[in-house]
Amino acid sequence: MIQRIQSVYLFIAAALLVVTMFFPVAAYGDVQINLLDHDVPFHPYGLLLVAGGAAIISLVNIFMFKNRTLQLRLCAINIVVITLYYLTYIVYGLLAKTVGGHLRFILSIGTLLPAISFVLMFMAFHGIKRDDDKVKAADRLR
Repeated sequence: MIQRIQSVYLFIAAALLVVTMFFPVAAYGDVQINLLDHDVPFHPYGLLLVAGGAAIISLVNIFMFKNRTLQLRLCAINIVVITLYYLTYIVYGLLAKTVGGHLRFILSIGTLLPAISFVLMFMAFHGIKRDDDKVKAADRLR
């Protein structure tokens, strides 16, 4: 059901995670590296995998509206996956410092968009929980 507000939150979160792949997350000298660049000396495959996985989970979650319990679990899993994105980002940043060279991870819009997706996931989780509580309360009254 696309008209539910949590479905809109999930869709926007998925869109932001896809857009994240096109913004730079690192720089190698003067060259900025986004998650989809292939002709760079260093590629953050872990970040690409985690961001893509979170986007796919968000899109699948939209169509699980008939099973609210599964939808709540997928939302919680996606919140953990987005947290894993930032942990992976930190690990890549620390590895870049230990390896040396000119690689550095930069703060940009590509770093901020998963945080916005995290907040939207949290809002979707609470919207789904509220719907589930309403259905349970209506079942008790019958």
